[in-house]
Amino acid sequence: MTNTAASGSEGVPDPATVLGGTNWAALEHAMGKADDAPAMLAGLLDSDQSVRSSALAYLDHVLHHQNTLYEATVPAALYVAGLLADPRTGLPVDTGHHTPGTMRAELVD
Repeated sequence: MTNTAASGSEGVPDPATVLGGTNWAALEHAMGKADDAPAMLAGLLDSDQSVRSSALAYLDHVLHHQNTLYEATVPAALYVAGLLADPRTGLPVDTGHHTPGTMRAELVD
């Protein structure tokens, strides 16, 4: 079986396909309509650590607020799963702890 949306890992969707192919405005997250999700999620791979950190906070506090699953949580999780193999997820992100962690570790968490 062939999955044209798969990335390098079988069954894991291509993150760009998830981001661009999802009708985010029709979905809800903790703050209402999720039409802000594509721009915020794209920030997870930004070259600027503060942008990556803000995107991670958005993922945690808006798309998965207090461990609640929203309509927009599922495509966001698929997007994140597709990003894990990207070498840019090895970049540091400010986690609010004393030392920065890697984006990949935070996304898996």
